[in-house]
Amino acid sequence: MKNHSAWTNDMLQSIVYWVAYKKTIFPFYQIPEGAIASELWEILKGLMNSQNEKYRIYPEYQYSKISENESNKDRADIAICRKVNDTEELEAIIEIKKYEDKNQNAITTQIKKDIEKIVNLRKETKNKKFKSYLLIVNQERFPDKFINEKGEVKKRNIDLPENLVKHIKKKESRKCFPSIRDKIIKKGFFAILLTIE
Repeated sequence: MKNHSAWTNDMLQSIVYWVAYKKTIFPFYQIPEGAIASELWEILKGLMNSQNEKYRIYPEYQYSKISENESNKDRADIAICRKVNDTEELEAIIEIKKYEDKNQNAITTQIKKDIEKIVNLRKETKNKKFKSYLLIVNQERFPDKFINEKGEVKKRNIDLPENLVKHIKKKESRKCFPSIRDKIIKKGFFAILLTIE
């Protein structure tokens, strides 16, 4: 598979530019998670299919296809599979979360649920080779749980329970501003990717 750090960088930059573009056109409307997932699906199809290997990008990928627990009704927002002979191997799943809520506790709860969902899935499957990610995208609210005042991803002191933080193995982010002249950090758009193991 294409080097993970290479395609995740391209993916993050592409999706944060897209969010900034849409919010510039429609500043008073929230972009729903479904629209973000749809655009991410298109971005990944372009990124992955530019490689020699054959990839399939699936939306709403059933956890029961991954988990030993066939009754698991959860779905991954995006799954990346690679064609190997007549079969497909799961390469990665991506869950998507908007960092938008007037209630800070509600944001924390939603992020915690997605991390727990991924962690539980990895416990239920024998296949530990696939990567699992949580993509967090802001629109109007500054994502201060993950981004510091310099606009950089926080290396530590994330305001989440320790039993969940220990499963976050990598954090990366890309940012975009409404204009070249207006680079106030708290007005920026951020795409944050957490690698969950």
